[in-house]
Amino acid sequence: MPEYLKTMDPRDFEDLACQLFERLGYEVEPTEYVGDSGADGYLYRGGEKTVMQCKRVKGSVGEPVLRDLFGTMHASGLTSAIVMTTGKVSDQARRWVDGKPIRIIELDELRTLIEENFTANSLVPDKFTPPETDSLYCPKCRRPFRKINRRRGSSYYCTGYPKCRYTRSANRRRI
Repeated sequence: MPEYLKTMDPRDFEDLACQLFERLGYEVEPTEYVGDSGADGYLYRGGEKTVMQCKRVKGSVGEPVLRDLFGTMHASGLTSAIVMTTGKVSDQARRWVDGKPIRIIELDELRTLIEENFTANSLVPDKFTPPETDSLYCPKCRRPFRKINRRRGSSYYCTGYPKCRYTRSANRRRI
């Protein structure tokens, strides 16, 4: 499922997020796909209105996305926001959002929410085959690899360097 979520059409991902929040008990108001002013939907529950931003990415969501969402939240006169991503939120963005009323839903939590609220295999088409590049993620921190070609051969290096120093030969056969 994670591979499928990362390759979905961004519009379909926004629709999935809206369906998910409906199943979580929210009243959902999707926005237009183009010209949405930084909001992919508005969520209503218990008299509170929340702005939602969806980011279908393979890597990470950075601080500018969260700053824009925070601006959209304030411009709309709201007091809370949710960012949902098929990746991770960068450490810098996580530090920036600390103490702000923005809920972050990354891939692992998103996967759990989907599994709890949709029937098994109802989202991933039977004919879906993950692209080969999607398997090129660090097994330690799940960040994408960067391939570097050298005279002695090619290697994959984790883009989480210097925190993560995992590497592997590009010549190794994948299982």
